[in-house]
Amino acid sequence: LSIGPHVCVPGYRVQIVRMGDYFWTMSSTAHELGHNLGAVHDGEGDATDCKAEDQFIMSPALPVSIEGKAYSRNPWLFSNCSVNAFKSTLRDKDCVTKTPNFAPHELDEFNKFVSRLPGEKYSASVQCHLINGPGSRYCE
Repeated sequence: LSIGPHVCVPGYRVQIVRMGDYFWTMSSTAHELGHNLGAVHDGEGDATDCKAEDQFIMSPALPVSIEGKAYSRNPWLFSNCSVNAFKSTLRDKDCVTKTPNFAPHELDEFNKFVSRLPGEKYSASVQCHLINGPGSRYCE
């Protein structure tokens, strides 16, 4: 749950997204980040020019697949309305471009989590197993 465009507001410029399914978590994280950067749901508020049915990331509901079949048309893209909201939110704000001031222990913690890329933590076979169940594996 995100409460608004607070990307540059101390105490509100972080978000935590946790869900049971690793791959839904990615979609939810992108969606919540969109809110944090100023976007509303497509089809609502300032985004009425963008239809929720087009199923971009900021759609109010984003089913990526149903029973293994692709369902959403634009699950990995932000709509023009969202991009315009991001530009408006970030205009004249330097909080995302200036070097942050981390306390030493915070920087150590950050470096621990970014030392490996997402695809390095789980092999292709493990990712396949997480999505499709214990009997599945990645075939090259």
